[in-house]
Amino acid sequence: MHNCGIGWNIRMIPSLLRHTAPAQPKTVVRSPGGPGGFGGSRGSRNSRGSAESRRSGGAGGSRRADDFRGAVERQQRGKHGRWWAGRESSPGQADTARQDEIAPERDVSGAELRATEASWAELLGRATPQSDGPQAVGLLRPDPLPDNAAERSSRVCAPLPPPRTAALPLAARRALGGLLPVLDDPALRDLLVHVRAGQGELWVDRAGQIEHIAGWSVQPAAVHRLATALIAAGGRHLDELHPSGDVRLGDGMRVHAVLPPVAVAGAAVSIRVPRVEMLSFDELVSGGLCTLRVADLLRSAVRGRRNLLITGGTGTGKTTLLAALLSLVGRRERIVTIEDLAELRLAHPHAIALEARQASTEGLGRVTLDELLREALRMRPDRIALGECRGPEIATLLTALNTGHDGGAGTLHASKISEVPARLEALGASAGLPPEALARQAVSALDLVVHLTRVAGRPRVEAIGRLSIGTDRGLAIDVGRL
Repeated sequence: MHNCGIGWNIRMIPSLLRHTAPAQPKTVVRSPGGPGGFGGSRGSRNSRGSAESRRSGGAGGSRRADDFRGAVERQQRGKHGRWWAGRESSPGQADTARQDEIAPERDVSGAELRATEASWAELLGRATPQSDGPQAVGLLRPDPLPDNAAERSSRVCAPLPPPRTAALPLAARRALGGLLPVLDDPALRDLLVHVRAGQGELWVDRAGQIEHIAGWSVQPAAVHRLATALIAAGGRHLDELHPSGDVRLGDGMRVHAVLPPVAVAGAAVSIRVPRVEMLSFDELVSGGLCTLRVADLLRSAVRGRRNLLITGGTGTGKTTLLAALLSLVGRRERIVTIEDLAELRLAHPHAIALEARQASTEGLGRVTLDELLREALRMRPDRIALGECRGPEIATLLTALNTGHDGGAGTLHASKISEVPARLEALGASAGLPPEALARQAVSALDLVVHLTRVAGRPRVEAIGRLSIGTDRGLAIDVGRL
């Protein structure tokens, strides 16, 4: 006997039940029409019985049909130990019916997608050390139930959050296909598909550790189709003339794709997934974000309407911390967020999200972050948050923060906190600001710089500083002690 994954267990269930179910006497069904049975034989006696039933108004025939169906159900119970919905017209249909009974379809794409998900589960079961057997592999194994009866009852009856792929549009779900159960892994942070050496490969980032899924490979054309379909599901276009693009799908899932000739070896798709459940600021602190003294400093900065700049490298949790801090804002304040891709998910009743838009294939309809920032100033905001400062919009943001819109915030890519002044000067140069002018604007606009790093897959406050004007009249930063 060999183990073939989930499908093997599903097909073995009826035979296992036959061995364990108590034997029951075999029921022989005979109708008054003759030994052929009701509607089961083509004999003349059965035909005469059917004709007499029809001539009698169908009452007796209907009653005999009910008796026949009940007898067949009893016979099936004796054969398999349970009733399999009477769909066993052939062995293939029987397996499909049993699989539908045990594992209901999770997507509208049908039996083909279910088969793909089963093969994915088997593949991830071999690749994931903590996943063995026919469980929902790729997902984290649930914790053992506690001994306390009340706590065990609350754990069992607590509603599970919906999977992150439930919010995806239908076109995206069809394009992803068997990757859907991988994206539903609560520990997943990034999913990467690209072409290397003529084959498509899959890499995943779980809890800060990136790993290659061995045994998974597709043709380069399949990766190309995945890239174009996902970008199209987000309302944008990807082809050889426009070989790169990024979209937001579902509840904050960010998809970036690039095609040849920009991607030399072949198409590449990068998917950044949000957490299944949003973390509050207190939960981040409990998870090791910072010390209690730093946490009190950040809370007082939000309450005191200080302007914050959150910096850090890629994947260090800048957006996560910004969302948690903005969720501490009073319920009566109006927040307007501006992002290239709307990733911020705020637990706030009065938050308005604005998202930039790329130009169409004709070069029309582009809406930049700078334009959105100017529109946000006319929307009566109490606080403005810029998802990421990456270009000339830095000048508009500094002007807004210097003209009465206190309590704003933004993020900036920087490897170290000592590199923040140079990054701001580079962005200011793209907006036409000389270093001296940028230094005066930034020092008066930004009250606190919070730099993040990533430790064991979790965000950690590495340093806190304040911008200042250096001896060369340029921008500098004073780093405090944590």
